[in-house]
Amino acid sequence: TIYTNMLWNDGAGVVNHIFKIFATPFSFSFIIELEELSLVMRASCPKRSLFQSEKFAPCCRAIFAVYLISSVPWRIAFCPQFTFDPEFQWFITLDLLCTIFFSFETFRLLSKWSGTSIASSILPTTHDPTEQQQLDGLGNSMLNCRQKKTRIAWFNMLLFFASTAPLEYLAMLLSRVDLVSYVMMNRLLLLFYLPNYLSSVARRYIKSSGIQRTWLLFFTMGLAAHLCACCFYYVAYQEAINGVTSTWPEAAGIYLVDNKRTEPVLTQMTSPSEAYITSLYWACVTMITTGFS
Repeated sequence: TIYTNMLWNDGAGVVNHIFKIFATPFSFSFIIELEELSLVMRASCPKRSLFQSEKFAPCCRAIFAVYLISSVPWRIAFCPQFTFDPEFQWFITLDLLCTIFFSFETFRLLSKWSGTSIASSILPTTHDPTEQQQLDGLGNSMLNCRQKKTRIAWFNMLLFFASTAPLEYLAMLLSRVDLVSYVMMNRLLLLFYLPNYLSSVARRYIKSSGIQRTWLLFFTMGLAAHLCACCFYYVAYQEAINGVTSTWPEAAGIYLVDNKRTEPVLTQMTSPSEAYITSLYWACVTMITTGFS
């Protein structure tokens, strides 16, 4: 397959060098022809990873990170009854796909840093460099710099593991399905990685730097409005449960509060999607300082 691709991409140059090799006696020119052939082969057969990962993986990282960051707050605010029931099969399926993908990413990072000693990367360097390190031109400051980079890499890997760990399955094993949405809040740590994910996708598909910045700006504003909508509605809902009257969702007709009993009873008057749209509108007009209603 390699030679077929090689001949298909740059057949004339490769065949020309092959004929020169067989027609040239074993001498210094023979070695030169071999070197030229190797250069032609490298140029005509670039390395390609599985599933074109240089294009596939960055898009998956960005899509799955955006899904988790946006869906977890929405479930906590507007769908607190979320559990592992067939009623929520789409959420369960997408969560499983995200878990599989980010588990693969975690194993890839582990395999990348498996040869690095954790102790040597955490402990500071106070000893002088060895003879071999001095011969290699590594001074004490250079060793400290290398260990600092290693510590940052290990911290990055631990943070990535903490942000992608599927804790919802642990809650299911402990029979605490009512806490599934809350234990998934560790996925919000992906916010630290989301700017790099989005920037890599934007640089790949958008050539103009101005359009890249504009797209990232509007996306950031939309994500901020979504998070504010979920947070504002969740706070108002919890206040209504605790007996606070005249919350803004109640005034907007999203739910009714019955305070005649010992504990307030909330009756949902709209669907979760309608409540979310109303809350998103409230968040947007509040963010742009227009003011609600």
